[in-house]
Amino acid sequence: MKEDFLHYLWRAKRFDLADLRTTQGEPVEILQWGEYNRHAGPDFQQTRLRIGETLWAGSVEMHLRASEWLRHRHQDDDAYRNVVLHVVLEEDVPVHRPDGDRLPCLELRHRIAPRIQGAYLQLLHNQHWIPCQKQFHTVPESGKGVIELAAVMDSGVAPTSLPFRASTLTGVVEVEPNNGVAEATAGAAAGAFDGVIGAEGDVDFF
Repeated sequence: MKEDFLHYLWRAKRFDLADLRTTQGEPVEILQWGEYNRHAGPDFQQTRLRIGETLWAGSVEMHLRASEWLRHRHQDDDAYRNVVLHVVLEEDVPVHRPDGDRLPCLELRHRIAPRIQGAYLQLLHNQHWIPCQKQFHTVPESGKGVIELAAVMDSGVAPTSLPFRASTLTGVVEVEPNNGVAEATAGAAAGAFDGVIGAEGDVDFF
């Protein structure tokens, strides 16, 4: 599993949001999910959270294991001083701020639906030219264009007529024609089509 999967879960809000609590038992309310940072620094910036009785504004950093915070030496990097929540798959060690206070941690390992995690793992280890090659004949015609575009982008030969952003690690491709957004997710690879089309045109194959 790669950290990018946690990024997807946060951006798409695809984990169990009921009764969110830190690993120390404090309730967590996510007021603003923040902006996804594709560059150096914390993964999500400009977030607003209520943890316990305190309202926080700052950044969210993600790792598969909490100890990666120490391995990456974030404790010595000023760019991470404003992190207000550490989101991890597993908290294997507690992480502390420079002042000695424990950094609030949200653990996701028991909040991910097995179907979503299974689809992701199948994509990660897929060897086909496009992840959904074996299931492609079952896809409705209306969805094939998005998947084909995702495959083209993943190959590195992207059409120049559309602005796009692509992450080959997660299989997430975002296309923005006419200010709309279509998102083809890793779930397409597993053939686990819910075919959910949101009110704003989001296409989600998980």
